[in-house]
Amino acid sequence: MLNYADGNERKSRYSPAEKQWFQSPDIDFPLLNCLINDSNEVGPDNVLKDAKYNPLLNPFEMEWTFGFEITVPLINLTIDDRREIFYTASNVGILYNYCTKKMVHFRGHQSKITSVSVDKSGRWLVTADNGKDNVIMIWDTFTYAIVWTIFNHPPAGSDLYLVSMSPNARLLITISNENQNQIDFWLWTFGNEKPNDTYTDERDLGAPKAIEFHPNNDQHFMIVYEKAVLFFSWDYENKKLSQTSSPKSPLTSGIGHYTDGTYVDFCHECFVSTSKGCILVFGNTIYAKNYVKEEIDNEKMYVKCIKTSKNFINCITSTDEIVATGDTNATIMFFDKRLKLLYWYRRTITKPIRSISFKLNPRVYEFDTSPGSDDDDDEAEAGIIPGCVIDRSEKYEVLILSKIPKDATLEKRPFVTRDFFITTTDGMIYVMNFARQEFVQLFPTADSCVAAIDVHDEMPYLIVAYAKGRIVIHNYRTHEEVISTVLPETESDVVVTAVKYSAQCLHLACGRSNGELWLLQPAVLAQIYVEPFRFSTNKVVKIAFSQSCLQMAYYDSNMTIFGFYYDTESEDWVFKGKVRSHYKEVCNILFLDEEPYGLYTIGKDRHLIKYTDIAANEEELDISTRDRIEQKDIPIYFIPYPRRKFSKCGYFLVADDKHKYKTISTKTMMCTSVYLGPAYGCFRDSPVSKMEFLPRSNKKYLIFMTKKQIGIQLMSIDGNPFKYVGCLGHPEELVDFRISFDGKYVFTFGKNDRTVFMWKVKIASVETMHILGGVELQPFYCLIEGGRSGFLYQEMRDLFYYMQILQQGEQICAPRVVSNCINIGELPDLMRACGYYPSEYEIENLLTDLRYKEFDDNGILKDKVTFCEFVKLFINHKPAYGYAIDNVEEAFETITTFTDEYKSDDMPREDFIEAITTTGEQVSNEQIFRCLATLLHADVIPEQFGERDFSFMPDSIDFDFFTDDILGLDMDTIERGKDDGDDDDQGGYYYYR
Repeated sequence: MLNYADGNERKSRYSPAEKQWFQSPDIDFPLLNCLINDSNEVGPDNVLKDAKYNPLLNPFEMEWTFGFEITVPLINLTIDDRREIFYTASNVGILYNYCTKKMVHFRGHQSKITSVSVDKSGRWLVTADNGKDNVIMIWDTFTYAIVWTIFNHPPAGSDLYLVSMSPNARLLITISNENQNQIDFWLWTFGNEKPNDTYTDERDLGAPKAIEFHPNNDQHFMIVYEKAVLFFSWDYENKKLSQTSSPKSPLTSGIGHYTDGTYVDFCHECFVSTSKGCILVFGNTIYAKNYVKEEIDNEKMYVKCIKTSKNFINCITSTDEIVATGDTNATIMFFDKRLKLLYWYRRTITKPIRSISFKLNPRVYEFDTSPGSDDDDDEAEAGIIPGCVIDRSEKYEVLILSKIPKDATLEKRPFVTRDFFITTTDGMIYVMNFARQEFVQLFPTADSCVAAIDVHDEMPYLIVAYAKGRIVIHNYRTHEEVISTVLPETESDVVVTAVKYSAQCLHLACGRSNGELWLLQPAVLAQIYVEPFRFSTNKVVKIAFSQSCLQMAYYDSNMTIFGFYYDTESEDWVFKGKVRSHYKEVCNILFLDEEPYGLYTIGKDRHLIKYTDIAANEEELDISTRDRIEQKDIPIYFIPYPRRKFSKCGYFLVADDKHKYKTISTKTMMCTSVYLGPAYGCFRDSPVSKMEFLPRSNKKYLIFMTKKQIGIQLMSIDGNPFKYVGCLGHPEELVDFRISFDGKYVFTFGKNDRTVFMWKVKIASVETMHILGGVELQPFYCLIEGGRSGFLYQEMRDLFYYMQILQQGEQICAPRVVSNCINIGELPDLMRACGYYPSEYEIENLLTDLRYKEFDDNGILKDKVTFCEFVKLFINHKPAYGYAIDNVEEAFETITTFTDEYKSDDMPREDFIEAITTTGEQVSNEQIFRCLATLLHADVIPEQFGERDFSFMPDSIDFDFFTDDILGLDMDTIERGKDDGDDDDQGGYYYYR
């Protein structure tokens, strides 16, 4: 009996290991009791229909992000006592408190966030992504909750460019290219799922750049495109557009394209920046006019153009009747409403300005006219934390007049503005502290996309290598930069491709796309050698060190393996040779964890290769053994697998492109077991591409990744779909991951991404999922077509019983003895009868899997198979999605083109027989005769079997005869299944009956 958290006792359905798991302090037992279904049908999907989004089942919790997305402007949410900013990192929004240095992650987007906006209070925030299943989400930044979501806007096939929220948070504007340039207007607070009004402009306006509202009139706004500016007015009472205008500039050349725009407080004019350093002025009149809200509409005309910079102006904004611009020369300029220069910052920042964002409320201050001194300055700034602004009192702050900068007017008036944040194109965030008149760097530089990462195996250090050569070491517990360096630029357009620590972090290697291998000091990142190793001109893909730290190897994009040995006397790395051992892409390289630290590689040519020992007394690197480990599947990744009690050799765990895990003996290189891996749901089209055991878990948990997902697999693997759980890692493509030395965190980065995600591992999630699945065959029912009550399961049970009848004899008078076992030799025929047609190679793997299943535990070979074992073998060995029509077409094409003579859609009967008996696995002519005669229902008597007369077949064999008559497939039904877009169906796939 088990005592649950609710005080009730229930009969135990769990193993001793599962009972022990209930002692874990990480489990929320009241929630677990609500999730567990006491019925026998625990396996099907309906068990988890209410629990699949529960936080308890989330395998990873985002802890921190290193880097941010520079294409999305930063939003300054600083107001009164609030000290927060908002920015994005890939598909995650981040609310960061720059005083307490804490992050809140806004997760919910499946694609990269492309646009964000906020109302004037800083409470209501909108984020939008652009991709499949795109959504627009509105957040409450005070409670971190989602208050409204707009799904699938725009529809598939269109792109969402920009989204903006009005200052009063009532109106939402989106721009998409559904009909070239479509602008949708939403009164989202009414809960509308469709736009309240839509405006479409079929002109070629270029890409949209900005949506700006007037700060004093929420009804007026403008939309800036590369080639035009559109002005709109919104009628809140009638819920529609009331007027529009699109003034044209008389200047058709010399100003470049539009880049950004802004309104100004209490001004009827608005300003648009261009790519050639100009600012265009649009207004209601040609002459200057005082602002009166009731008298001014949004019907704008072109007024003038002023050249303010020689460089590309990236952004323009306004605050407190002041206009601010940032350009590619890293110059920030301030103008008044007549575009007279007031102040500028130059050479303070070295990289182009990407965005400027002021705090939400103006400064409340008074001047101290006493003579300035160091003591006065220190007193005036008392209590100010670097990187943030804290008022000296509840009502105002005291600014020393002599310390305040003067503007560029003849009067030299004090220049006072709000504190602001800027972002640069090299991935930096700076805060401008006006009281100190300095820019404070907020995060380490991320000047390009992340190229490679690794973790220290003794200290909480994460090393991040960026494509352009910058290498940064972070302390991932304090989230601070430890040290950084930049590799010398030896050639143009060379990027970093790999970085790797050795065991105990005694060595650090970094590879580049031109074949260079740099050896660095692990602690200070100094170069050990003046010149790098370079033995090829191809990209260094992956680097590996042995556990002794004396051997190092890597492979490049030309399928070449390079070996090095560390001479402890001279303290130098010695090159031991290179060998091009694979003829297709290499998938992984590793050293065994124990002596003699053998070097192995695996490739898409389906070969696993062992190399000669890399040692001082050995000759050059060469191939020791070369074994083909697959017949038709392609291995993607492999790792050493733990040894067991009676095992005299180790194993490799291999993941292939057909969603299978396979164990390969390191001694015989034979496949000893096959298991179904993550294959359904979000894993359907993306097999496991990398896997590593979680440190300090006694190899009980396996961290794996697919194309986009990161997950946890509970060991030992047996094909149970409730033994793994995953979540979205990166929206475009997950490139790599690393695990911290203590096993608490996982670090990931994606393709074309400047961000590294730090995830906290929650092993309780996979343990909970395992218990939810049930015991025995319960978790496997959902993998059988129709489930437990379906036709296939009933047929499997009947056929298993029929096999026992065949073993005892069909016509006997004695009472039949029904057991739960059949002989192992009956297994291949039983598999074929249930719809799985293995090749001879697959039959050998099937029998080996069953025969040696318990050998490593008790040293006994099995010769019987139970029904439960049979069902698991069927699920693990059969194709994950059955047989597709594409497989049949590919097989028939292989038959028709087995010689250069035939490359048509059909072939003569004699050549067809010769092809299927002489190519591929060995099949005798008599066997083919018996099979074809049975399949075609030929009128052939047993005495004629020896003659092997195939005259019952047509003279020419084409694909239609092959599928309709020989295989007996209903092609019309299959084609209809392929056109069905429902992922839950077996559309396009089928099993032979």
